[in-house]
Amino acid sequence: MASRSRRSNPASDIFYAWSVWSIIGFWLITVLIVLSVIFLNVPIGVSFFLAIFLLPLIWKDPDKEDYINGAMVRETIPWKIATFMNVLKGPARQNVFQIDNLLGVGPPEDDPSKNITEHFFSPPGRISAYFSMGFAFVLSFLDYLIHPILYPLWGSGGEGFLLPAIVSQILSFVAFYAGIQALNTARRYHLAIPMSGVDKVPAVIWHKIPKDGTKRSALIKFAQVFVISFVMSILISIIIAMIHPINWWIGIGLSFITGISLGIYLMLRDLTEAYRLEFNEQVERRDFFNGVWGYMNMKIPYFDSQVPVPGEPGKPGGPPEGSDEIPETHVWVATFGFPTNGTYADYANEADKIIPSIPEAEMLVISPVPKKLPSGESIPGTVSASGFRIWWSDMHVSLNELLKNPDITPEMKEIAVRYNVVEPLAKIRQINRCIVHSHSMMTAPDSEVNIMKVSLVPPDGVTEKNFTDNIDKMQQSLGISWIRAKKSVDQHGRSIIELYLGDGTPLDDGIVFPKGIASSKFRKRLMAIHWEYIFAINGVNSSNGSPTVIMSRDVTDKSEEIIFDLPAGVDSKRIKKDLSKIKDSSGNGYLEFHAGIPSKKQFSRREKREIDKFMKSHSSTAQFTLVASKTHPLEDTFLFSNYKNELITGRELGVLKSQWGVGVKSNGYVAKHSFEKGADPHLVLAGSSGSGKSALLYSMLCQLASNNYPEDLQLQIIDPKIGFQGFQYIDNVTRYVDQHTPRKGHFFESCRDLLRDASIEMNRRNEVFRFATHTDGITPYEDEMIDKLSTARRIGIKQGPMDDGSPNPLVMPLLVIIIDECAMLFADAPDKETRELQSEILYYACKLARESRSAGIHCLFSTQYPTKASLPSIIKQQSGRIGLKTQDNIASRVIIDEDGLEELELVGMGKISEGRSYVDFRGFLLEEDSLGEHSMSEILNSLPKREPSVEIDGADAVKRYEQVQALNQEKTLMM
Repeated sequence: MASRSRRSNPASDIFYAWSVWSIIGFWLITVLIVLSVIFLNVPIGVSFFLAIFLLPLIWKDPDKEDYINGAMVRETIPWKIATFMNVLKGPARQNVFQIDNLLGVGPPEDDPSKNITEHFFSPPGRISAYFSMGFAFVLSFLDYLIHPILYPLWGSGGEGFLLPAIVSQILSFVAFYAGIQALNTARRYHLAIPMSGVDKVPAVIWHKIPKDGTKRSALIKFAQVFVISFVMSILISIIIAMIHPINWWIGIGLSFITGISLGIYLMLRDLTEAYRLEFNEQVERRDFFNGVWGYMNMKIPYFDSQVPVPGEPGKPGGPPEGSDEIPETHVWVATFGFPTNGTYADYANEADKIIPSIPEAEMLVISPVPKKLPSGESIPGTVSASGFRIWWSDMHVSLNELLKNPDITPEMKEIAVRYNVVEPLAKIRQINRCIVHSHSMMTAPDSEVNIMKVSLVPPDGVTEKNFTDNIDKMQQSLGISWIRAKKSVDQHGRSIIELYLGDGTPLDDGIVFPKGIASSKFRKRLMAIHWEYIFAINGVNSSNGSPTVIMSRDVTDKSEEIIFDLPAGVDSKRIKKDLSKIKDSSGNGYLEFHAGIPSKKQFSRREKREIDKFMKSHSSTAQFTLVASKTHPLEDTFLFSNYKNELITGRELGVLKSQWGVGVKSNGYVAKHSFEKGADPHLVLAGSSGSGKSALLYSMLCQLASNNYPEDLQLQIIDPKIGFQGFQYIDNVTRYVDQHTPRKGHFFESCRDLLRDASIEMNRRNEVFRFATHTDGITPYEDEMIDKLSTARRIGIKQGPMDDGSPNPLVMPLLVIIIDECAMLFADAPDKETRELQSEILYYACKLARESRSAGIHCLFSTQYPTKASLPSIIKQQSGRIGLKTQDNIASRVIIDEDGLEELELVGMGKISEGRSYVDFRGFLLEEDSLGEHSMSEILNSLPKREPSVEIDGADAVKRYEQVQALNQEKTLMM
């Protein structure tokens, strides 16, 4: 056949350059579709859909040229129509006629990987769906209007089958809706041809229309047009009714449908124009960023979108709280796709290069688009293949400002964390670029010390050690005063590094944690990572790790007690040796080491359960305790009267109270010593002059005398310096020796006699315990062996007095012998006779030290000048130790077998053996000159007194006593 190209106008003839057979096919399909409506009663909408589905298949390709018909002229109307039809039959045909596009279902984004079934019953998000729905509804009325004309058009005698009008209208509505949706999708692909991808011409998304009143204006315009069309339909119906009364309803229908159509068109046109305006801005931003990334040459990323991130009402960057104003924007985010062979690593370190090209950028960071779970939830800290984001802000927020200002908006925090943390860390060679996983504040908004946790996903091969080894560099790079790193695992099982950043340490005063369970959780976490780092840098670790915090708690307003698990391979002696360095590294002014958990008895049930749970779950076999404080916890003065209710409980006959309060420990508890129940039967008290030794002895004597009857506890005092005269006539004091008592000039002899008599009493008591028989009436209860005084007293008290009414011999008092200045008694006498007496004194003292425990006889050895000669090893081995300030470390080692006493600076401060270690304490200040309640004078005056005797106090003392008594009687008679 001959070609038509030479006989037609290429600018207006749509069939230009078509073959004759193609033209015949076009008209054949068209005629068949029209006849199907007329004779087969096919709804008009279905015919419309068939037309756009079939006609493009025979349409000539716009760029196809053959020798017979030639080619279309570009940019002419026939060529433009052909390019549109080519979309409907080309590679995009599958997407155009995809079920979700035809029905308008699916997620709001134009995402080719979307799950249709997941969103099938959700409202359509594309505005084109509502556009198609409106026009399909209007056009479906055509079936209703032509229905009278079609009936009856086939069959005989008017009996032919005809679809009901309402059924035809419904089918037409669905078909028109699907067909218009297909044309809308095809139009997007058609517009995208010169832009290299349909993603450059996004669908008009309802929720992405600018929030500047556009939607409201469009809806108002639709309402106005609808009202006008409704009024016009009434006027037209009146006119038609006057001309042709029978079909007046047709006029109403046509005018009403026309009004709705016009309203829908104008409304959607305005919305589309607003969206297109914003899209054009995105195109401009795409061109802008193509210039920004121009130096990347073949790896220029694909610009996807740029969106502002407004501040929230009532916060920086946002309007006042409760305001309807549009928030002021301070943060923007641009999303990019990777070009061929492009990865996140190609762009991650380019922030410094592109920030000068973005005028408003004060901070700029680059982050990956995270991967997503099948549910659509983002996986933090991951890098997907879909692209990356650029965050920038026109405001600068430093890390310290981020910590101190709780009102910074979330979007500003996102960029500030990346800018102030990730970027500086990327420049540290051993760390490199990390990816932010998450971040949160560990402290409360009203805290004076602010600490933030930033979780990072480090590069491959970077471990916790790389961070720990570079703490100083990180502090310098980040401009922060405190930073710690800890390895952890997220909810997906991936290893992450938790960075803790603060403008102070967890030990600082003024730190406040969030209320509730988070308080103890955050506190424990911060304490754990802080101390693990301190131990690590001081070499206190092994292959099993560093000591781990089990529990920490405040014990006073100044100090806290921290209990640690001691891992295998870590020697506690190393901790004690390096305690001073650990103290300085931890930022504390005071640090004390305790082996084990000495204060566990004072713990609450919850605290005990917490410790037991940890020990069981971690198979903990060894623990230690540190008492830490920013200042010295014992610098305060502890008045005896403030602790009177705990120290003086009163006398109870038959109840032995040998425990006494030594002083206050660094953890706030009272350090106590018991002669009867202690691990050691005797006690050594040593300290240089002015260290508080005498005050400690006064406190002990006041407590023991106030809490025990003479039948339960007796005191014997050797007083070379005449410092305990005030206690001489207390009823508990059964022997008292000084330079004048009981015989003047026979001090050493009197001391020997006292210790010798005590040794004899020891033997007597042991003999009573050993040979108690039935005939004595003191047979041990249920044949129980009597091996110590406490057993004898318990049995004797239970049995009661003897048959003849005499006291039960098993109920004997505990005997405490106070030997003050024992160095003077044991050695270095100037003459031979005295040295011989010293030798005897030392003999009996050592004998008592070895053998007197079971008999209930206990010695307290007090000295100013401890040496190996003045404190023999046999005495030290059998004695607990209380050490006060010494002149040098040699004396400290004599007393407590280690250094430390020479460093004590506070009067009355000392160390007492407790368990396997020595703990610090400060003795009570007994208000010696005061007459107030529980002052020393008041206590001594309140205690019962005994009358002097020649045997105990000497003849001179008895004579002086009788003279005083006679003088008092004379005064009484004169009155």
